[in-house]
Amino acid sequence: MATIDWAVNVTFGSWQIPNKGTIDGSGVAVDRIDVAIPKPTPSTKVKVGVDSTDDLKFLLITSDIADANLAYTVDAQANPVVLDAPLHLFVGSGAAKSALGPSVQVIDFNNGTKGPANITIFVGRTVAP
Repeated sequence: MATIDWAVNVTFGSWQIPNKGTIDGSGVAVDRIDVAIPKPTPSTKVKVGVDSTDDLKFLLITSDIADANLAYTVDAQANPVVLDAPLHLFVGSGAAKSALGPSVQVIDFNNGTKGPANITIFVGRTVAP
């Protein structure tokens, strides 16, 4: 049976905060979506298909560029999320629901940078038996 294994290690000087975990793959659908967002573009919509963030197990959004002019909205929400770091990671539904809203059907990227952005979305969600 497949699992989603994740690990994070944050270090600052002598401080180190490691964390890792495994998500059981039983009843979980996993998708990897790779998309190039041209420059500049006001809207590139990517269908993710999570009906309810209550079903979200894992969501990773990465970009080869981190820039204050690269942002995304989820399901036409008014407040954009700036992708000013190379990754956004949500493990479990709690933080994702608070940050992204009740569902993640479509992520709409806005690239105002000087070059294209290569985005990878990795999502794991529960599926009905």
